[in-house]
Amino acid sequence: MPEHSKSEVQITANYLGATSDEVEEAICQKIEDAIEAVNNIKEISSEAAEGIGTVTVEMEEGGNFQQFQNDIKTEVEAIDNFPELVEKPIIKPLNITDHVVSIAVTGPMTPVNLKAYCENLKKKFKRLPNVSQVTLGGFSQHQFKVEVSPKTLLTYGLKISDIANTVKQQNTNLPAGTLKTTERDYMIRFDDRKRSVNDLGNMTAIGGESGGEIKLSNIAKISDDFELEEDKVIFNGKRAGILQISKTKSKDALTIFDEVKKFLNNEKRIKPEGVNFYITQNVSSIVRDRLTLLIKNGIQGIILVFLTLWLFLSFLFSFWVSMGLLFHF
Repeated sequence: MPEHSKSEVQITANYLGATSDEVEEAICQKIEDAIEAVNNIKEISSEAAEGIGTVTVEMEEGGNFQQFQNDIKTEVEAIDNFPELVEKPIIKPLNITDHVVSIAVTGPMTPVNLKAYCENLKKKFKRLPNVSQVTLGGFSQHQFKVEVSPKTLLTYGLKISDIANTVKQQNTNLPAGTLKTTERDYMIRFDDRKRSVNDLGNMTAIGGESGGEIKLSNIAKISDDFELEEDKVIFNGKRAGILQISKTKSKDALTIFDEVKKFLNNEKRIKPEGVNFYITQNVSSIVRDRLTLLIKNGIQGIILVFLTLWLFLSFLFSFWVSMGLLFHF
């Protein structure tokens, strides 16, 4: 099938702790100003969210995409007035992969554990020789939810903003400078993020002058959940994770699908009880159907050529001409 995907480049930069307005001003506008002189730009679109900014640049038809991407990369890397907390922008081309197959995974575990199981499957898939593009869908952003009752807040004389500030102050991830040596430079980072319910529960919520402490778990209910409950996939009436496997333009969809199917057959022998795999959105089946139709039409064409020649010429001559056509293709 002819290629008709757009030629786009995406620039993404993280700005931890910044609001969407701050991201728009500090990241998106600066990138737009820097790349506006690049040749063959058809459209620039930006999206600013809390802590992250994304700029997508579409190239005009007929341009040299590799040169287009290099020009954008040069201009973005030349920006030297980003705020200190802005991480290095990530520049990548879009629409360079094709979908091959999706696998729906269902099981009796909780959604959080189901996602963890799917993440483990994703890592296994990426170890396969021909599989490199795997994305996981069916779950929104993972989050920890801290709930404090109004009665508890009144008892300790707290506001909900006090709890939020406590969690924020004790859950940080900030750059701490650079350590330069004669051999190499080291980036130093202060990472005190809480990665489990127990880590959050052990945080100090209230500290007394005498040294007494009240842990967050003593005054709040902490749960491991997802940001958007409605962002989910239901497959055959059960919560499911969707593993989407794609390929680069140069790889073979049939080879990848055969490899995925063999992997799933082996995985079924060791999977937990109640876990099921379902193959969906199998694009390789379309490729197989096209090849089958091509072979079928080719065989019919050779037979028709043979019969037509046989009407006017000898059997052996018709046979060898038909075989010559067959081996030629």
